[in-house]
Amino acid sequence: SRSLIPVEDGLAECDVLFRPTWAPLFIAGSGDAALEAPPGAGYHLPAGTQLVTQLHLLNTTSATVSDAATVTMREHEPGEDERIGIFSFGTTDIDIPANATSQVENDCTVDKGVEIFAWLPHMHYLGTSITLEVGMSSDSMQEAYRLDPWDFDDQIVDPVPVSLAAGMHTRTTCSYDNPTDTPVGFGESSFDEMCFLVGFATGVTQDLDGCLNLIRADQPMPVP
Repeated sequence: SRSLIPVEDGLAECDVLFRPTWAPLFIAGSGDAALEAPPGAGYHLPAGTQLVTQLHLLNTTSATVSDAATVTMREHEPGEDERIGIFSFGTTDIDIPANATSQVENDCTVDKGVEIFAWLPHMHYLGTSITLEVGMSSDSMQEAYRLDPWDFDDQIVDPVPVSLAAGMHTRTTCSYDNPTDTPVGFGESSFDEMCFLVGFATGVTQDLDGCLNLIRADQPMPVP
């Protein structure tokens, strides 16, 4: 992420999932991931930009785990003037019944044209598949992206281009299988659930935009 306000350099333990003062640049999940920008596009990081690298960890054992995470970038080339941003889809309105399969949908109309060149789908352990449908009306939508099956331990950045015009209707669908005796809702833990389809795009005017429903079934989404 690009920090919008100065923070102290160095390592620190996170007390929140994400801060509104962090403008995300790249997001990946468990497993290796690579993002190849289209010709002429790149991240714009002026001199003095402060970057925040955040790592989410889950240790289910009683032993100490030691590992490393590396982010590799290359220098901007002449002519790479188009800006990369994130255009995301999804919802936090999740309520998965116990001992059942179910789906969560989010319908949204795109308010600007955007060219998405890669996707990062994101759910947790109960997720089974995720799809995106698009169309000029809610009655004419066709599938534009699908990841089936979903594998939490191998979260890929998928280079599938999708062109969206302003006014297009979209529907993001996350499918789940909950074999437990407890309902599961949205949450930060890997044992809660999420439904996000992160698009890496050109044609965006800000770092983070999209078609998101960030209201939970029981309460407004908390702001850190």
